[in-house]
Amino acid sequence: MDTSRQSYYLTQKKPGSEVSAEIAAALAASSIVFRKIDDRYSNMLLARAKQVFDFANNHRGSYNDSIGAGVCPFYCDFNGYMDELIWGAAWLYKASNDQNYWNFVKSNIQSIESSIVVRNIKGFKVLANGGSFSEFGWDSKHAGINVLVSQWVMNNPSNQSPFVPNANNLICSLLPNSPTKSVTYSKGKR
Repeated sequence: MDTSRQSYYLTQKKPGSEVSAEIAAALAASSIVFRKIDDRYSNMLLARAKQVFDFANNHRGSYNDSIGAGVCPFYCDFNGYMDELIWGAAWLYKASNDQNYWNFVKSNIQSIESSIVVRNIKGFKVLANGGSFSEFGWDSKHAGINVLVSQWVMNNPSNQSPFVPNANNLICSLLPNSPTKSVTYSKGKR
């Protein structure tokens, strides 16, 4: 491998809300996994997830700006950090049932539905759409947010939008016999 493996760190003055919120989501999800196996460890993971989320939310900023050449051009964040903050809050709500995290998701979801993010990448201004219901990867959590949140809003019509319709659109775009399929499947080898 010829890619640098240098470590970087974030601070209040050099934040990275994308990375921090991703860590919070992973810790919250891990706390769910360990809940029935090791309650003490599960609680420690959840407490740390809350701390990391608070850091991400209270010290907002992109790791592109804080670290710069360390992340770009390979891991530039093109659609901002709000999707990661919402993703982290959604996992924290699922892990803790703390209404504050659900309120965060509901009050911020519209900000990623139609946002345009301007990034200065190596001297070039890059405009990025806030994302799509079908995107899920290191830079976009839209599909994951919609599928995850749909689990608990399915039976509540007042909370379904945009989560359930977007999750339905995603799943229909993946099903091989769907009229709205947008992926191609290979036959593979048997």
